[in-house]
Amino acid sequence: MKSHAHLKLNRFDRIVFNFPHAVFTGSETQQHMIDSHKQLVEAFFRNAIHLLRPDGEIHVTHKTGHPYRSWEIEQLASESALVMFKMDYFSKDDYPGYNQKRGSGMRC
Repeated sequence: MKSHAHLKLNRFDRIVFNFPHAVFTGSETQQHMIDSHKQLVEAFFRNAIHLLRPDGEIHVTHKTGHPYRSWEIEQLASESALVMFKMDYFSKDDYPGYNQKRGSGMRC
């Protein structure tokens, strides 16, 4: 993201990543799946922090039950010098036109 021709020229108040999901090649409880998701979120944090305004925020929507809590989102954020400010419930009404999708190609 931070190298993208258009994005790198801008700074944002908020960057939102709703329900990050890296791949769909097995059960969510398999370690390789958890690792793939963690790598995606870690790379997102490393890039997004460079696109924020000084008082900007990164919002990540994420499930908190098993196995999703093993992604350790807070720890990944901390490793990118980010601090959790607030935890809140996701309300689809806050994102007009948003529809959660999983998969690739025509499924998305």
